[in-house]
Amino acid sequence: MGLCGSSSGGPSNAYFDEYVKTLPSMKGKVVVITGCTSGTGKIFARICAKNGAKIVMLNRASERADDAFQFIKGVAFEAQAPAPVFIPCDMNSFKCEGSWEAAGKRLQWRGVGRLVQQRQYYGR
Repeated sequence: MGLCGSSSGGPSNAYFDEYVKTLPSMKGKVVVITGCTSGTGKIFARICAKNGAKIVMLNRASERADDAFQFIKGVAFEAQAPAPVFIPCDMNSFKCEGSWEAAGKRLQWRGVGRLVQQRQYYGR
C-alpha cells in the first residue's frame, strides 16, 4: 500500500491521489532534489512544482535529465510556479565541477525549504 505510483503519468493509485490533495501550498519554497530523472524523485519534483515550489534539480547531465527537466518545466508553467533550475551534478564525485560540493556553492537562493537526496546503493 505504498503512496508512490501515481501523478507522474503512471497508473492511478487512489491512496496517493487522495494524499496529494491534502498537501499545503509550497509557494515561496525552494526544493532541491537529487536523482529526479525518474521514479520517486521525479514524482516528488512534479508534486512540489504543481504545488507552487521552485524546483532545483541536481542530476548527472544526460538526455534523461534533460527530458525530466523539460517535463518539470511544463508542470511548473501550468501551475504558474517559478521556473525550475537544472544543475548538472554527479553525486558520486566530490572533486569534479559537477560534484555535490560544487552544486552547493551554486545554490545561493535564500529560502531553501527542502533538500531531497534520491540515492540507490548497489553491491560492489
